[in-house]
Amino acid sequence: MVWSKRFGKELLKPVKEYTYSSSFDNFLFLYDIRCVTNHCKLLCNLGIIEEKDYIRILRFLDSYKSLPYNINKQEDIHLFVESLIINHLGVIGNTIRTARSRNDLTNTDLKLWFKEKIRSLSYKILHFLKFLLYKSLDNFNVPFPCFTHSQIAQPSTFGHYLLAYYEMLKRNLRKITFFESLHSACPLGSCASVGTRFHINRKILSHLLHFSNACNNSLDGVSDRDYIVDYLFVCSNVMMHLSRLSEDIIIYCSTPIGIIDLSDSICTGSSLMPQKKNPDLFELIRSNACMVHGFLNTFINIINKQSTTYNKDMQNDKVLSTSCCTLVTNTMSVIIRSINEIFVNTRQSNFLISSHYSLATDLAEALTIHGVAYKESHNIVSDIIRYLSYNKIPLHKVDTHTITNINVLYSLIFDRLDLAKYIDTKSSIYSKNNLGNTSPIRVIYQVYYAIRYLQCFPI
Repeated sequence: MVWSKRFGKELLKPVKEYTYSSSFDNFLFLYDIRCVTNHCKLLCNLGIIEEKDYIRILRFLDSYKSLPYNINKQEDIHLFVESLIINHLGVIGNTIRTARSRNDLTNTDLKLWFKEKIRSLSYKILHFLKFLLYKSLDNFNVPFPCFTHSQIAQPSTFGHYLLAYYEMLKRNLRKITFFESLHSACPLGSCASVGTRFHINRKILSHLLHFSNACNNSLDGVSDRDYIVDYLFVCSNVMMHLSRLSEDIIIYCSTPIGIIDLSDSICTGSSLMPQKKNPDLFELIRSNACMVHGFLNTFINIINKQSTTYNKDMQNDKVLSTSCCTLVTNTMSVIIRSINEIFVNTRQSNFLISSHYSLATDLAEALTIHGVAYKESHNIVSDIIRYLSYNKIPLHKVDTHTITNINVLYSLIFDRLDLAKYIDTKSSIYSKNNLGNTSPIRVIYQVYYAIRYLQCFPI
């Protein structure tokens, strides 16, 4: 044990089992080797380690490409790496701890791991965005009802709907680009808290480990966990969007709505009811999003109760980090594979658009185009919809005779416009042609520019 000479009694076994982290920090093995070998290089430059011993350490550690065996007998991964060197190379292993502490070492290991994981997440988001764009292009003119307050609102297209999620996840991708520049300071050399009297060149050490610079304050160097908070926040944000997408799909493919069909390859059945076709995948994504949000909330609560520099509480950052990373990575992988297994039930989609007065706004806008103030247009169309709803008449079957039956004055207004043009789904969709609107022409433009944007995205 690293500090065993300080105490007169051996640590109790239950205390060991409770406080040791070797069972869950072993994923840092290769990152720890990188830190140790580069730190030893600087110790060699200072003459603390002889060059021949540094070369022996370097060759020995370079021979490891994965964790060699169970390390649970050691307190943590850092002491395991140290014990490997001592067991195989002898007393030269006693020098590697000079001018560093496990406090700065564990933070450096973890930062290196996060740099890889955030880059991996960005690639997965980028991949998913491309799938969304091509799926959107395939459905650029497929009618699809837009909902507000869970009620059918206006006609849109499925392509335009998918582009909404492209925009959400694109924002997540842009946040990730700030991660590496924001968290590019290397903690190694901060030691336990206040630094070291040994004149190690921390700028060189940072360069060797591919950081842009060394942290400016050693107290902050060992206590900084902002990069974990930011990673967990990005993951929470990604999962929030995927959860909303999943919620939509669950509702849209449900029996009463039925505007989405799911391929058999992404659905499950029931052990009792032979007819069932369940969207279990999307229900689990919705649930897993809650777990990721919980990781963020838990970690913030762990950090905000701590005093400055290192505390043992921080040991749990690894449990939360790896759990979150695994969950989000698996979710992204499965959603990428599943997006092309989602299809629009065009017959049902058109039925819902036409049977729920979703073109009422178009009718009100038509009156305004022909000189009626929109507030008055809204009142007139509201009166018409109330009559149609009570008499169970769909909007697409309305003609001037029907309008006259409602109010003779209304017929005088509607005589000035081509009624059929404004109660047609296709005409409604194509008329929304402003920037960011639902027109199929706009969808094509948006996809085109989005593809060019992703091709130039700096990853």
